[in-house]
Amino acid sequence: MVLVGFIVTVSFCLLATLPAIAQTNNAEVSRTRNLQCLELAPNDADLTRYRNLLGLQLDQNDAHVIRYRNLQSFQLEPLLYEFKINVTSLFITDDNDNPKTGFLKGEIVQINFVITNLGGAESLPLTNGLIAVTIQNPSLETIYLAYTYAHLNRGESRNFIFGYKISYEAVPGTYTVKVMIFTDWPSEGGLFINSKTAEFIVS
Repeated sequence: MVLVGFIVTVSFCLLATLPAIAQTNNAEVSRTRNLQCLELAPNDADLTRYRNLLGLQLDQNDAHVIRYRNLQSFQLEPLLYEFKINVTSLFITDDNDNPKTGFLKGEIVQINFVITNLGGAESLPLTNGLIAVTIQNPSLETIYLAYTYAHLNRGESRNFIFGYKISYEAVPGTYTVKVMIFTDWPSEGGLFINSKTAEFIVS
């Protein structure tokens, strides 16, 4: 009986001293109870201890690697070829091309804008790109949507004019015009490129 009790006691002690590797809140290694981790010097420049996690302390604003909490991500290099196409000009006029920002119900708002491919060897041409114009009322409801498709080579600019007749039931207030450039409709996988906004007032 004494021998059996001794074996049980020894077995229990051995099991109690074995380290348990836990997975809780840890991508690599964590310390819980019996697992011994290296104690780091406070404010160590190379290593830091965050609760039970060990990780490299990265320089702030590092250009190549960024550490956010327990995650590490690499800074991607800029695309060699990308779209550099902007709405370079947007202004509101009446239907006689006179600059105007205040309108009455029933009048026509003319939306004039210029889109420019800024060029450069790394700038892609716009091929059958989507040019969309929306107008939102004072309640931020979209009351107007018009669009066209356009080609734009490197260094090329194009002028566009869209018209909108104000309803006689229009709500007085500030209306917002937004011009947007996409490679295609977002629902078809198109990419957003650039946008610009302007405002006019209905009284």
